[in-house]
Amino acid sequence: MLVNNLDRVPNEWDRKTTKLIVTYPEYAIMMKELVRELSDYTFSDIYGFPRGGLPIAVHLSHHLKIPLIISGIGPNTLVVDDVLDTGETIHKIRKVFPEIQIATLFYKPGKDHFHIPPNFYLYTTNNWVVYPWEDPLD
Repeated sequence: MLVNNLDRVPNEWDRKTTKLIVTYPEYAIMMKELVRELSDYTFSDIYGFPRGGLPIAVHLSHHLKIPLIISGIGPNTLVVDDVLDTGETIHKIRKVFPEIQIATLFYKPGKDHFHIPPNFYLYTTNNWVVYPWEDPLD
């Protein structure tokens, strides 16, 4: 799924910088769209990968009224990450739960070794993504 309701579109980001800096207002727009997309689905709980996926999972948990878990992923868990990059982590989970649903804000198809996109994502890019809660100077 791709969204084009931000002031900047991914192609502009790709041309101008190697780092895609996401602002808080942009993040808020992204989360509204992701919540809207996921609201038609039923999940038992939400798991966010530590660091990158956790802030997004907490946000989704509040807005979708689905429990956030820190362990015990099951077949009906929504697994959340900030970016699907190489795909290695998701590949490991899908070995155990082939039908598990994955949600990310960004998908990097050019870097995904397994070529299996997440079930839900908003943008594609191959740039480094920096979220507002991260230090953009790193």
